[in-house]
Amino acid sequence: MKIMTNLFVYGTLMYPEVVKALTGKKFDTVDATLYGHVVKEHIIELVDLTQDPGEFELDGAKSYISISSKTGSSVKGKIMLNVDEISIDKIAFFEGKD
Repeated sequence: MKIMTNLFVYGTLMYPEVVKALTGKKFDTVDATLYGHVVKEHIIELVDLTQDPGEFELDGAKSYISISSKTGSSVKGKIMLNVDEISIDKIAFFEGKD
């Protein structure tokens, strides 16, 4: 028996083409709001380690977002309906451990 799950997503996973590229599937979605949470942006500084360690330069910055608890805040997203376990594993790998 296949177990299907409804999954709250936000950010890039709200775009069907991203989900299809990851899972090979298209899922029905409904708009959703996650109350009591906020989106946080995290900046990752990239350093060129090929230079002298005492004279490195920042090559640019990239960022990613995450959700954390915050009373009175909310996050807009979507609920993906009837998501299979293999697709959830692929999405979890894409999202990383944090």
